[in-house]
Amino acid sequence: MNTVRNDVQVLLRAALARNSARTTALTHPKVMEVAGSAEYFRAALEQSFEMFSDQNVTITSYGISGPISLYRTKGNRYAVVPTDMELSVSGRRVKSTGHQIGHYVEGLGWRYVSGDELGGSKVRTFFPDFPKGAEIPEPGTYPL
Repeated sequence: MNTVRNDVQVLLRAALARNSARTTALTHPKVMEVAGSAEYFRAALEQSFEMFSDQNVTITSYGISGPISLYRTKGNRYAVVPTDMELSVSGRRVKSTGHQIGHYVEGLGWRYVSGDELGGSKVRTFFPDFPKGAEIPEPGTYPL
C-alpha cells in the first residue's frame, strides 16, 4: 500500500508541476493505447496544461483524500485512491473530488488511470476483471 500511496503522490505532484514526462511514466499502458502512443498522450497532456493556463485555471492543491482500497482478482491487483484537488478558476475557488485507479502491471509495477472518467461499469472497459463489488467514489466539483 505504501508503494501505491507514494506513486500517486508523485503522480499528483507531477500534475501540479505540469510535468508531462513524469505523469506519462506512471500512467497505465492502456491509456497510451487509447491515445495512440505515449507521445500522443504526452502531447495531449501538455495541451491540457496549456489550456488551464489560457483559461486562468490554477491548481492550488492536489492530494490523496481518504483511505486506499486494494483489490485482488484471480490474476490482477487493483487499487482505488480517492483524491481531491483545489482550483482557482478566474478567481473562484472550487474543489474537485475524484480518484486514481491503480493496476499492477507485471514488469512495470503499479500504473494508474484517472478514474474520473471510469466510474461504474466503464472501469471494466479498461479492466474486464475489475471486482464488481469494489467501491469507486463518484467525482464531483464543489464551490469553496
